Amino acid sequence: MENYNTVKSLLLKVSYLGMKNVSNSKALLIGHVPQIAPDAWLNCIYEPISLKEIESIEESVGLKIPQSYKSFMLSFSNGLNILGDTISLFGYRFNYIRNSEEILWQPYDIIIPNLYERPKNATHNDFIIGSYEWDGSKLYINKDNEICYCKSEDITPLKKWNNLLGFLNNELLRLYKLIGDDGVLYDASIKTTPV
Repeated sequence: MENYNTVKSLLLKVSYLGMKNVSNSKALLIGHVPQIAPDAWLNCIYEPISLKEIESIEESVGLKIPQSYKSFMLSFSNGLNILGDTISLFGYRFNYIRNSEEILWQPYDIIIPNLYERPKNATHNDFIIGSYEWDGSKLYINKDNEICYCKSEDITPLKKWNNLLGFLNNELLRLYKLIGDDGVLYDASIKTTPV
């Protein structure tokens, strides 16, 4: 099992801007940036889920979640939001209730991109785990357990990382160079995708 302490430390790097626990969804919000929006936060860690929820996802999509992502969801976080939604890692969504704060702080649903929005050339070995807000490009785990970055409609990898931990460490360090001490991007016109 991977140790995500370095990832957590990087996510907490902006904790000087504030932190908040959301009781209903048990999300940890890190880095309040009201200059972007009144309730905007840079990073969000969601409470890990159970094996029952993992099995529910797999049954819904008809695919097995790769072991590395399954371990991540069971031991560290049910998805992530990094620098707003610059990178979103998907997770199990408990509900779509629209009358409370709970709806706001849940991960994006991992079922949708794996069932309804899969690139046509994706195989059963390709499991979509996230996206980049900049252009809707996707992140997936391939048969070799590599994290791959691709366009939204084409699974052909444009960049690869050896594993999830390496991807998270690399991308957090890269993206933090793009923001100021106030948590705002130095230049909003700069692409935030890895290539």
